[in-house]
Amino acid sequence: MKQFNEAITFSQSHEIPWPRDPAADPARWGVHHADPPPFNRLRGP
Repeated sequence: MKQFNEAITFSQSHEIPWPRDPAADPARWGVHHADPPPFNRLRGP
């Protein structure tokens, strides 16, 4: 149980301010067309 509590503490201390719902701020999610190739293309489902 100690490792589980340590994992919880770690995740809470490294939380990011991004919204959990992609529809709430779509600019932060998905393909960023300004990125250089090949990072500006969707790969996967």
